Amino acid sequence: ADIAKRVPVLTGKIDSQRIGVGGHSMGSFTAEAIAGALVAFPGKPATSFADPRAKAILCLSPQGPGQFGLTDKSFQSLTIPYLGITGSEDNLGMLATSSWHKLPFELSPHGNKYHLFIAGANHMSFISSHTQLPSNSDRGEAILRYTNSAALAFWDAYLKTDGNAKKYLRSDALTIFSKGAAKLDED
Repeated sequence: ADIAKRVPVLTGKIDSQRIGVGGHSMGSFTAEAIAGALVAFPGKPATSFADPRAKAILCLSPQGPGQFGLTDKSFQSLTIPYLGITGSEDNLGMLATSSWHKLPFELSPHGNKYHLFIAGANHMSFISSHTQLPSNSDRGEAILRYTNSAALAFWDAYLKTDGNAKKYLRSDALTIFSKGAAKLDED
């Protein structure tokens, strides 16, 4: 209601029963917290910032345990539908590797969880095709197509309860379409 008041053009266009939260990198940390991941502050018990209005979460370069108050146990309370997306070049140092970005998927409870891994995708590939070298601009466009395909199917499956979208997520259609460059796992 507050958003519609601040942006009147949105009046009547927001379905408060179908809210999805998405984020990239540090925005993924925010999305994870809203979805129920527990955040441990020094000297304090793990804290929940869960918002029950959120029905699904999409994280581009998700934040794994070991920083920002996230631990291996933080993700045990992440129970809403989840899609995490990372790639083989999504590495930001010793800790933040592509396998680290996959940990929220692996450490959260089973059911309605997905992880998309895209060969050649780096940390910024999911938001701009211009993160590739000019000689690889076609690859940048392809990475965005795979990202958008999975994201749209995920939102449709869990916010619009579209059965065909859920079937797509559970199929190997994206792997076939990408000629093996994109692999979507379900848990």
